This record gives sequence, C-alpha cells and structure tokens, in this order.
Amino acid sequence: MQAFLIFTLLLLLFDLYAFRAVKSLAQNWKSLGVKWIIYILFWFLPVLLLILTLLTYFRPVGPPAYFSKYYFLVGLLILFYIPKLLIAVFLLLDDILSLVSYFVVQPLRKNPPQVFQRYRLFTKTGFILSILPFVAILYGIIFGRFDFRIKEHTLAFRQLPDAFDGFRIVHISDIHTGSFYGHKKRLEKALELVSAADADLIVFTGDLVNNYAGELEGWDSSFKETGARYGKYAVLGNHDYGDYSRWNSPEEKQQNFEAIKKFLERTGFVLLNNAHAVLVLDNDSLAILGVENWGSPPFAQYGDLEAALDGIHNIAFKMLLSHDPVHWNAEVTGKTDIALTLSGHTHAMQFGIRLGRFKWSPSKYLFPYWSGLYQLEDQYLHVNQGLGFIGFPGRIGMPPEITVLILRKDSDR
Repeated sequence: MQAFLIFTLLLLLFDLYAFRAVKSLAQNWKSLGVKWIIYILFWFLPVLLLILTLLTYFRPVGPPAYFSKYYFLVGLLILFYIPKLLIAVFLLLDDILSLVSYFVVQPLRKNPPQVFQRYRLFTKTGFILSILPFVAILYGIIFGRFDFRIKEHTLAFRQLPDAFDGFRIVHISDIHTGSFYGHKKRLEKALELVSAADADLIVFTGDLVNNYAGELEGWDSSFKETGARYGKYAVLGNHDYGDYSRWNSPEEKQQNFEAIKKFLERTGFVLLNNAHAVLVLDNDSLAILGVENWGSPPFAQYGDLEAALDGIHNIAFKMLLSHDPVHWNAEVTGKTDIALTLSGHTHAMQFGIRLGRFKWSPSKYLFPYWSGLYQLEDQYLHVNQGLGFIGFPGRIGMPPEITVLILRKDSDR
C-alpha cells in the first residue's frame, strides 16, 4: 500500500507540472468555456486511472483475468503518460530559458512576462510532438500486438547431414498465454499460421505462461492441432517456474510447475529439460538439445548443458533450445560444437525500429543478442521476438513473430 501511495503522489506531482503547460497555452483563449473543457479533460484521465487502480487493488481477481485488468491499466498509463513526459521535457526547457532570461539577460529584466511568453514556443512544440508517441502507442495496443509476422531464414552448415538438407524448422517462443485472456481467437490465429508453415519440426523456446498453469485452461485442442512431420519440442522459460508469484506453500508452486509441464506433454510437445532427442532420417542423425532456463542474474540458472550433451558427442549436427540468449555466449560459443541455438526471452522489449538491415530497440542495452540472427564463426543463434506480450499490452515496431528456419547443406565450406 505504501508503494502505491508513493506512486500515486509522484503521478500527481507530474500531472500538476504538465498542467502548467496546458494553462500556459490556454491563457490567451477568449472562451472561458473552452478553457474549462480542456482543463476537465486533462484531469479526467488521472482521476479515472486512480479509480481503476484502487478497484484493481482492493477488488483483485484471480488469473488469468488478473492479467487483462492489470495490463489494461499499464496500457493506459503508457498511452497517456509517455506523451505527457515529452510535453514536460519541453516545458522544462521553456522554464529554464525563462529563468536564464530573467536573471541573466539584463535588457529583458524590465518585461519578464513577454520573455516568458516568447519561449512558450517550446511548450507548443512539445504538444505537437507528443501526438507521435500517442498515435504509435495506440496503434501498438490495438493492432501491433496481434500483427503476427512470419519470418523466413535460410542457414547453411557444412556439418549438416545430407538427409536434412532443406529441413524446415518453425520456431516460436514467449506465448504468455494468460496475456491473451479475452482475445482467444487472436492466439488461435497465430497457432493456425504455425500449422500452415509446412514444418518438419516445431520448436518452442519457453514462457508458455505468465505465472500460472490456470492460464492454459481451454487451450488443449488449439495446441494439439499444431503439427509437424517429425514432431514438436519445447523447453521452459523463466516465467514457467512460478518464481514471480506468491504461493501458499512450496508444494503448491511445484504443483503449478508440474501442471505446465503436463500441458506441454499432452499437447504433443517433447519437453527437453536438460536432455536431448535424436532425429534419424535415411541413416543420418540430428540432435536436438534442450536446457531449463539459464540466464544472467536476477534470472535463474536451472539449465545444465553438460547433462543435455551427454551421450551425443559423436553426432555432427546439434541444435540447442535455450530460452535466454545470454546462454549462447556464456556456455555455447567457442566451448561446444553446437551449430544452431534457438532462444527467445527478450520480446525485443516490444518496442523498436526496423528499417532494412537497421534495427534498434532499448533491448540492445540489456541483451547483446536480442532479435534475429547472429553468427560467431560457424555457430548461429536465432532470437525469436515472441508471439505474446507481457506488461505493456502492445507492440511497436517489433511485431509478434513466427520464424521459419530452412537448413541447407553448405558444400563449399
């Protein structure tokens, strides 16, 4: 409750400061009625958010409906307060310049109100520019989070067995099923795209849920219907362990964890917990390894790569499923002969810019490998941006992704 009160107070102070910009721009308007309409509209949202937050805090609901209500509030906060933040920055510039003019520029001391009015240009600029993030965020919430994209990459490997030349792998990750509460048909559409991708193999690299096995209720048939010629394989992500929830007992947490694993198994996925499987085609072999979540602190390191590799050192081509891409650089590259690693986890922070080969997201400041393909020597990593979302109920510039990886025999290497 204390944290909630502090957060509410900070928002109130921020709103009071931003309101100064509104009053400054409205001071020359002749219509008093229009002024009051603008003022009421400005304060309507903070009051509405406060009421909704109080209702959510004092009348909690269980998962997965909880995620829908919580993310709705997060979306409203981001939608309206990011543009307000931009306005506040330009208002601050105005205030700084006005103070400098008043106290430093001597000729202007005689008539400071004119100086103050002169520099309101920055505040006006802030209001105009704030339209851009507002529109982008609104688009990301309404359309971006459901704008499922299929990306296709062809990768060549010298050690790939001949029988696997042209092998099609569909890579999905970070579904966060509970986030689709109230939007079941949207996720069903994504799973239909997975089924239609003509996969030899489907792999899922973790974060099936946000926290709770209850998020999976009613999803059995949809997940069962996703099929591939040679099977489906999965690993767990950091959210699948229930580490971010309060449990009545360790036994309750373990029961939740076991229910998530059982869901994957009964919907046709082979769960690779620090284990491997071997595919054999025409006497050629390909090893699929999977580890439990392994990340940099504060993320847990449950994975055991040595255990997953045990008994398959003689197989030439190895592919690893590991939820967190930091694992690739930490334990895979230069230390093993694993040719291809598939990961997720980052979501590309659900926000960024991609223009041709150029890509940028705040995610790059947290993860050295955060989206797409990476190569070090003969070893590849692919980081999937995820199908779902968490926290912010939207995606801007980094759409939900289904990846098709086509393996080719590189005879020139």
